[in-house]
Amino acid sequence: QEVRHADVSFLSMLSTQLHMELVQETYQPTITHAPFFHRLASDNHETMRELCNTATHRVPYSVGDTIFSRGQHAKGTIFVLSGAATYKRRDLQAMVQGAPFTEAVHPVKAGGYASEAALWTNWVHVGHMHAKQ
Repeated sequence: QEVRHADVSFLSMLSTQLHMELVQETYQPTITHAPFFHRLASDNHETMRELCNTATHRVPYSVGDTIFSRGQHAKGTIFVLSGAATYKRRDLQAMVQGAPFTEAVHPVKAGGYASEAALWTNWVHVGHMHAKQ
């Protein structure tokens, strides 16, 4: 079971800088699996700290919960910190080859990510993602 920062009383006694470093240590190992963030972390440690503290937040899901659905506007990139998710989208290659409607299934494990395009453009999801474990 994960411990939330709000549940640990002594964390409120940390200086702002120490708190920001703790948050960075929480998120950076996962978000740097994405190549852009990996490069950012190696080139600019201070910017990565600011990003981890202002542009990230945890959203807990239970098994089977919908993380996003086809047609929804993306709110950001999804990073899986723990557990796993399943991303399903239409199998476009099969459709081009004349196959009936099929879905491509992509497991997303802890450390994985989805919807990176939401960082660069106004993205609408073309598939759906559900929490798996």
